[in-house]
Amino acid sequence: MNNQSQILYTTATGNLNLFDVRKSHQLVASVKAHNSRANDVKTSNKNLCFTCGEDQTVRVWNLNDLSQPLAWKNPKCVGLRIVRG
Repeated sequence: MNNQSQILYTTATGNLNLFDVRKSHQLVASVKAHNSRANDVKTSNKNLCFTCGEDQTVRVWNLNDLSQPLAWKNPKCVGLRIVRG
């Protein structure tokens, strides 16, 4: 996602959505990111994004195709936001 006209966001149902404002406000992609509410999403400069959900997982996504992420369980991520250190 190297385009400033695209918006990446998470939902209360656990989805990770990619929205493009240039394409008549079209939803470009949607994947089930978490088994419950997805609390936060952050992007990196390496075409990756990180999501945190109430299912106590943090997932790393490839933004080229929103492919199956790496994931790890972290009980501290419930209700928290991802913070860049």
